[in-house]
Amino acid sequence: MKKLLALVAVLGVIIAGLVVTLVLSINPIIEKAVNTFGPKLTQAKVSLSGADVSFMSGEGSLKGFVLGNPSGFQSDHAMKVDSVLVKINKDTLTSNTIVINLVEIVNPDIIYEKSGRTDNFTALLNNVKKAVASGSGQTPAQEQPAESGSQRKVIIDKFVVRGGQVSLALTELGGKGITVPLPVISLQDIGREKQGTSPAQALEQIFNALNDAVGKAATSGMREAAKSITEGLGKGAETLKEQTGTAGDAVKEQTDKVGNAVKGLFN
Repeated sequence: MKKLLALVAVLGVIIAGLVVTLVLSINPIIEKAVNTFGPKLTQAKVSLSGADVSFMSGEGSLKGFVLGNPSGFQSDHAMKVDSVLVKINKDTLTSNTIVINLVEIVNPDIIYEKSGRTDNFTALLNNVKKAVASGSGQTPAQEQPAESGSQRKVIIDKFVVRGGQVSLALTELGGKGITVPLPVISLQDIGREKQGTSPAQALEQIFNALNDAVGKAATSGMREAAKSITEGLGKGAETLKEQTGTAGDAVKEQTDKVGNAVKGLFN
């Protein structure tokens, strides 16, 4: 009987130790996954300064998330956010398919940058698509469940981005800084139909929506800025011509050049 009680006590200590290990290790695992998996998927700098998710409730936040730019772009970042709210179904944390009830990004700082005929968000999306197609975007082996060798999957019930601002600093517009609001992005049931999808495929859907929303916001902002600039130059040229006669022709010629540069933004 004493041996049985001793065995039960030992098992209790082991189980308690495992629980403590899981509780203490979930946040480092999240941080490591983002900081190693993100750059491989996007071919850009991705960093997360910290995670504070409760193993007991599955709720918490990701702190200091920064999505950099791929090669060929000069702006400081593509997206930066102080805190990301996450709610995970705690009962699925150790299963092969993790159910994330909510990912909510609030007030992200977004920079849209054009380079030639492309932009930073289109380039990021293309990199993600290539990673998914090649299989290089799989979850690292160390993040797989110990009891299974199969690929870990995710289901995201709701993904939301709100309160975002898109900044544009374009040389074609004389370096004029433009900031436009980002429409709310809301996705539901990512991976639900197939009973789970790979993290890379889930992120591809998210990047598709993000690229579409940022692109539309940026295009709208550029059109408004272009209209304002060309109208202002046109009025200035006409006023100068009325005052000086032919001097306004040179200004009109310069206005046409600016107009052509503006048109190039949308090619």
